[in-house]
Amino acid sequence: SYLSNKENINTKIPYKTPVCIPDTDKICKVPEWEKLCITSLSISSSYPTNNAEHIENASCLDAFSGSGALSFEALSRGAKHVLGFEKNKEVFNALQDNKIRLNIENFEVIQQDFFRWCPPNIHFNLIFLDPPFHQNILLNALEKLLMDQLLAPNAYIYFEAEKKFDSNQITSNFKIIKNKTAGQVQYGLLQLKQE
Repeated sequence: SYLSNKENINTKIPYKTPVCIPDTDKICKVPEWEKLCITSLSISSSYPTNNAEHIENASCLDAFSGSGALSFEALSRGAKHVLGFEKNKEVFNALQDNKIRLNIENFEVIQQDFFRWCPPNIHFNLIFLDPPFHQNILLNALEKLLMDQLLAPNAYIYFEAEKKFDSNQITSNFKIIKNKTAGQVQYGLLQLKQE
């Protein structure tokens, strides 16, 4: 996502540099929380929404919403709907405030651990997996996508992980379409292998 150099807006809680939504003058406030990372400019250049066919009218899942930057950017580029999960109350409240600030109605955020979610019969075209690093969460999240049958046909999965993450661990069920690094972050695009 794209970062703004504008000064932070005074609020009751400290905020990092705001996230600027592309093609608008709107700013998202992001809580100052040590575990909250924002997708960098170098990574966003390979963000899946740069390919219109991945995002236009897509139903999206943001399993670890954090700042919401990935979701807000998807919506700004034509996604139909985003369902997001954020278990940290402070970060969740900031997401809700930013939805109001941006006048966004098609981003539903649930304050809950993604792994505790019991989904209805629902499928997503684009999934964002940007979990906390160094906690072996990514593989478990991919497993949940399969076990709960959350992937629509030809769905794309955008992931971020620590630089040292061994992406070979995910190739048994998924094909890697793109896999790059930027600084200390590894990121890529996956699809489920066809039987």
